[in-house]
Formats: sequence, C-alpha cells, structure tokens
Amino acid sequence: MQDVRFASIYSASYHLLVKSRQEVPNMKKSVNTGVSGLDELLDGGLPEGSVTVLSGPPGVGKSTIAMQYLYEGVQKGEPGLLLSIESNTSDALSYASAFNWDFDKYVKEGKLMILDRSIFEESEMQLSHDFGALRDIMKEMKPKRFVVDSVTFFDFLFRDEIAKKMNIMRFIDLMKTNNCTTIMTLKQSENFPNIQYNEWHFLSDGLLAMFWNRNHAENERCIWAVKMRERNIDTNIHPIKITEKGVVIYTNDVPSITAP
Repeated sequence: MQDVRFASIYSASYHLLVKSRQEVPNMKKSVNTGVSGLDELLDGGLPEGSVTVLSGPPGVGKSTIAMQYLYEGVQKGEPGLLLSIESNTSDALSYASAFNWDFDKYVKEGKLMILDRSIFEESEMQLSHDFGALRDIMKEMKPKRFVVDSVTFFDFLFRDEIAKKMNIMRFIDLMKTNNCTTIMTLKQSENFPNIQYNEWHFLSDGLLAMFWNRNHAENERCIWAVKMRERNIDTNIHPIKITEKGVVIYTNDVPSITAP
C-alpha cells in the first residue's frame, strides 16, 4: 500500500523532472557541502551560519554525508568540529579512512577537533545553563563547520520534555552565536511517508530527510530536501548511493519505484 501511494505521488516527476522550488531570495553566502548533487538541491549550498538537521533511519547515509561535509571544509582550511556521540574518536577516524578522508592529518594540524560524548558528562543543571565545556571549546577554536552525530542523545540528557525543548533551542543558539554552519544527524524510526516531525525539524533552518525506498526485493536510499531557509531549493525526492568516495545524489533521477 505504501509503495502504491509513493508511486502515485511521484510518478509525474519521472516524466517531467520538474524542479519544485521554494521561491525565496538567496541572501546568505553559500557553504559548499562537498557532497555530489547536494549543493544543486540547496540552491548553491548551505546558508552560512545555518543549522541543518539530517534525519533518517539506520544505514541510510546520514553520518557519511555529515563527515563528507566536514572533510570538504578542512581541505579548504576551514576549521571543523565533530561531536561524535555514537562512537569514540578512534572509531570516527577509522570510519573516515574507509573513504580515504584523512581526518587524522587535520586533527594533528589542529584544523579538526573530534569530541565524544564524554563532553556532556556534567549535571543537567550545568548543561541547561550554557553547555559548559562545549561552549568554551567553540569560543577558542572558532570552527566554521560543525557536525553533531547525533542529536538523539538529547533524549537521554534531559528527562523532562520542557527542559529538553528549552535546551534544544539553547543548543541551536550556541551554533548561531558562533556562526557555525552546522549539520546535525537525527535518528528517525519512521520511514517515508509516515515521518513524525519533532522540535529539531521545526527549529532548524534546514531539514534533509533520508529514507529507504522499497522496490520489490530491492532497497534504495533516497533524500528529500524538506526545507532550507533563504534558499530556493529543489523539493523533489532523489535517489542516492554511497560510493567509495562518499555519497552521490542523482539530481536528474527519481526513485526507481516511480519509473514505468
């Protein structure tokens, strides 16, 4: 039933490949992502200083896109900061090396810093105030690009829903105060089109939803640019692949299930 709904919604795109665009002015400087096809979807790249949520189920490529974006920056001399909640520093370095991204080199040069979840081993009261150690690191390092993988950890940091919502806003404000162009990954249990939106989706500047498209016995990775403030984005759904060089988005294609 889900496949039928998906096909009926997007079959027209297969024949026309019409670009659905949010008609808004492109005001801020664009930050190139380094992900093939993503800048095209986003009308030139991420707005400088913006906060973008990359949500999706396991294995769809969220962490790959986020780290690919970070690597693009450090190669250009832009300081990068990775907050790796899901894994420790050595695991993050190992993951990057699988794509021949030499994170270790830039860590040694001081252009890239990798933090793990131990940065949040503080009381809830301290976190609620100003995010303590993270705030100090950002003030000293002045990163241009920031990746958080993933912000799902907020569910465990704050037991109270009101406290969690307030601290999501404080966390996003911290990124903006430091003018970091930020990508945050978010675990999403539901698959398209049954996505349940939450505070991260609404409070962020941008939302990129990733999901699995089932086509008979095959599964296909897809991406959907749901929103990006101050950008004239392509809101069509497109297939993606994870290659030996990272993620590639096929902006001239639509998911295979819509093909006749």
